[in-house]
Amino acid sequence: MKKAGIHAVTKKKYRATTDSKHSHPIAANYLNRNFKVDKPNKFWVADITYIFTQEGWLYLSTIMDLYSRKILILETGNTIIFGYMSCSPSYFLILWILIFYGKDHMHDQLF
Repeated sequence: MKKAGIHAVTKKKYRATTDSKHSHPIAANYLNRNFKVDKPNKFWVADITYIFTQEGWLYLSTIMDLYSRKILILETGNTIIFGYMSCSPSYFLILWILIFYGKDHMHDQLF
């Protein structure tokens, strides 16, 4: 095998990256898998997705209103520090307006 320049390739072992044995508080489960909502802005859900590109990892963060199923905020970033994605200041401004005033105060083009 050495003369032919070939070698065995071993499969990497599975390694769990989630630490479920911690003393941090756990958020309450308000939805309990019931995703049907009767009025807007009652429940928002968020997710971060990792996308591998030729330039490295791209992080896509979204916040969605469960009633309308519309994306309220969509933001991309190239780093995550201490569990938080590096977002533009406009992301936090829009989030602040949505939380304190509701989406009725936002421009229609954003939704």
